[in-house]
Formats: sequence, structure tokens, C-alpha cells
Amino acid sequence: MQQMISMIQLILALAAGSTLVFGTIVIWILMGYYSVRILRSFKGGILSQGWKYICLAVPFLIFGQLATSIGGSASINSGEEILRTVGASLSLLGGLLIVIGFRTEYRAWNPKQMKTAKVEKPISNQAKA
Repeated sequence: MQQMISMIQLILALAAGSTLVFGTIVIWILMGYYSVRILRSFKGGILSQGWKYICLAVPFLIFGQLATSIGGSASINSGEEILRTVGASLSLLGGLLIVIGFRTEYRAWNPKQMKTAKVEKPISNQAKA
């Protein structure tokens, strides 16, 4: 009976771990696919500039997460510490590129000449003549 319970726990742990790993890989693939697809649809347009940064940021984020997770074991090894440092640096660079891309997108959608005007109260009780 005890062996059966530990076998079930092992199967559940493997299922959860593989779901997490494969789910993460699928999300990374989808991030890359859709960022390139959106960039291609904006090609040559006003919005393409921001998506160039965002599309460039995706590999940095993916490889940064990958390097951080590979170097993320509990033991302290100089090679693993280097991987974590490189991974964190790549993720930071990817994050900065995404912020630059979002800022560029914002400027394309809301140029300085088109500042949001205050909405005046609607005239509901006009003088009836």
C-alpha cells in the first residue's frame, strides 16, 4: 500500500513537472511566433518601429529565463552562478527593449501634437428660444 502511494505521488510529480516545462516552452514559442507575425503585419508602417524592439526583446527574455532556470539549483557552483547572472542580465535587457518598444508604440498612437483634450460637459440645457 505504501509503495502504491509513493508511485502515485511520483506520477503526479512527473505530470506536474512536465506540464510546467512543456507549458513554458509552448508559451515561449507562441511569444516568438506572434511577435514576429505582428511585426510582419506592421512592416513599413508607423507601428513597425515599436514592434521591432518588442520582437528583438523576446529572444532575450526567453534565453534569460532559460539560463536563469538552468543555473537555478540549490547548490552554489561558479558555473551556475555565472548562468544565473547572464540569465538575469539577458532578462533585464529584454525587459528594457520591451519598455522601449511600448514607449515607441505609445508615441506612435499618441503623438505630442495630439494631447488628450479635456472633455467638456455636454450642453443639455441650452437656452430654448
